Amino acid sequence: MHYSSATLLSRLLTGIFLLPGCFVDRTEANAADNQARLIDGTVLEGRLSEFRFDADRPRDARVTFAPAGTASPLIPASDPGTLVRWGAPTRPDEGVWLCLQDGSLLAAEPGWAQPVPVKIDQQSVSLRRAETWIEVPRSAVRRVLLAGAPPIPSAANSQPLSADTAQLASVTAGVRGDVLSGSVASLDQGELAMEIAGTITKLQADQIASLELASSSDRSEATGPTCLVGLDDGSLLKADRIDLNEERLIAWLAAGTSLTTAAERVVFVQPIGGRVRYLSDSEPLDYRHTPYFDLAWPYGRDTGPRGEPLVARRKRSAKGLGTHSAMRLVYALNPEETRFQASLAVADGPEQIFSQGAEDPRGSVVFRVYAIRGGAPDELYESLTVRAGEPPREINLDVTGAVGLALVVDYADDGDTGDNALWLDARVVTAAGD
Repeated sequence: MHYSSATLLSRLLTGIFLLPGCFVDRTEANAADNQARLIDGTVLEGRLSEFRFDADRPRDARVTFAPAGTASPLIPASDPGTLVRWGAPTRPDEGVWLCLQDGSLLAAEPGWAQPVPVKIDQQSVSLRRAETWIEVPRSAVRRVLLAGAPPIPSAANSQPLSADTAQLASVTAGVRGDVLSGSVASLDQGELAMEIAGTITKLQADQIASLELASSSDRSEATGPTCLVGLDDGSLLKADRIDLNEERLIAWLAAGTSLTTAAERVVFVQPIGGRVRYLSDSEPLDYRHTPYFDLAWPYGRDTGPRGEPLVARRKRSAKGLGTHSAMRLVYALNPEETRFQASLAVADGPEQIFSQGAEDPRGSVVFRVYAIRGGAPDELYESLTVRAGEPPREINLDVTGAVGLALVVDYADDGDTGDNALWLDARVVTAAGD
């Protein structure tokens, strides 16, 4: 009988039982925000003094990294693929934000003469940053946040909208929190004009919490090289082209616009593509969750299992998988992929993610990793008990010759309480030269 690869891997892994660990692994992981993580698993501290990237010419990329306390570059410009990530994204604050279709977040910086730093017309959405306006095609914008909670960095939106909607922030046309559906005609000088059932309705911007703009866009898997760039105001951008030196950053966004800012505002750079494939950019062959009682949990791609940011020990990550015990994810591997790398942690709770000084989170899990070789699962890694608030565990595993990879999370202490298990920057790496 012939089985597909997905069915074969699922059958092979059905017999993997989830058993709790019983000891604490105290391995330390540095949580500084100026770390450079290299493709061989090395972690170093220092400054990214040069980064040039063009999605159309990825082999022409340039990277210069100077370790802390030295002036000499460590990563030569001739080997840009060495860098996996530098720095970490910053927590966004409340304010005015653009949330783009590709998952990018862009913060406004209001000028003294512009009380509402965003404008909308039929073709574009413009956002004020300091003394300049950044114009983004309207089709590239998913949401405009005008008041309320800060945005949540996430993967590209998966549910296209057929009509514009306005979420009200005050008692207007009914009860607090009403949603109006129609078509946004314009937003200018703090006044929104919205066509609803053939009639133009005008509202003041301070009456609106957010606008959702209609689009036919749908989530698609990564199709080519790109790069994530994070700024100190929480902006997180997906760029097709980057020119960063010691004085300034110019980023050409995938949304079709560009942004220029001082280099000192850059806190995070993460190339996507090349020799690295992030599992969150691929569909799994199989996902199974075993509820502790009756509550079934999904998994998150570049988010936690409920769509929250990936945060461990108050440090954010832009890429990774968010899961909840007990679960199993199975991915296919390509023949040239030889390493699996990730940082394993239990997520901070909502209090730690969205506020400062909250009490320590709860949660404890056991991580396991299996490679599928020769028609059978081969256990590559089993952690001791990993608890919330502990440093992430770094893994760098050999998957040479494997056709599949299984990621498993099981219960440890206290059932599944707080068991949001994060596979941060989970990625497979292609051998050099392939």
